[in-house]
Amino acid sequence: MPAFLVFQLYGPMQSYGETAVGDIRPGFGHPTHSALTGLAAACLGMRRDEEERLKSLSSSFAFAVRVDREGTLLREYQTVQCPPSRKKGTYCSRRQELTEPKPWELNTRQTYRDFAMDALYTGCMAAICEPPLLSLEEVAAAMQKPVFIPYLGRRSSPLALPLCPQIINADTAREAFAASRFDRSFIEKLLKNSNRETRFAWAEELPAGLAVQHTAVRRDIPASRKTWSFHNRLEHNTIAPPQETQENSHVHDKGHSG
Repeated sequence: MPAFLVFQLYGPMQSYGETAVGDIRPGFGHPTHSALTGLAAACLGMRRDEEERLKSLSSSFAFAVRVDREGTLLREYQTVQCPPSRKKGTYCSRRQELTEPKPWELNTRQTYRDFAMDALYTGCMAAICEPPLLSLEEVAAAMQKPVFIPYLGRRSSPLALPLCPQIINADTAREAFAASRFDRSFIEKLLKNSNRETRFAWAEELPAGLAVQHTAVRRDIPASRKTWSFHNRLEHNTIAPPQETQENSHVHDKGHSG
């Protein structure tokens, strides 16, 4: 029987980047593969320049997400310092902009960043290669005592509840989600106004036990940190009514690790 590592993700602000060009940085509707890989890597103490280890971690595991509460959209307005426009050519990256001789600090442009307010997700991961870079037990132990501070998409978005990792033996991610238990009394009032239907998203490599309603191409597999590039993958999605989501997991039993 396969093993799954299930954990919760809640904070006042979360942001998971969608493909973006220009000054508007839209947020994605649930944690991406790269965000969940990065969260696990932070807990494990992997540094951003350890590109080969990060790639191995990314290829060792696949993820599923249950959206327990969508949250509300916050679009943050920012101004960013930038050099004046070039007469010959354009800047291809922020790094190129920063190589321009200063002073140009008073020259700014407008940018926008999307955040999900009071969103709640349940994450699930399983090994998809043999042997994986690390065992689920090692990842779970790191989530309980992280080396680096984990955050929810951006450094300004800390966790408001512990990850509460739980290793669950089940045939499918759906069964693992249903068997998970978290102490969510802290946000009990918030959950009373949560979704009437529950959305699931999962990697095609993962045995989900859910009927596929929609498949999308996601560009969130880390390819290179240096060039900030990503590979495509297929992600399945479905929406299930509350009675099919194990009481939507709004239970108040204390979490445990397997």
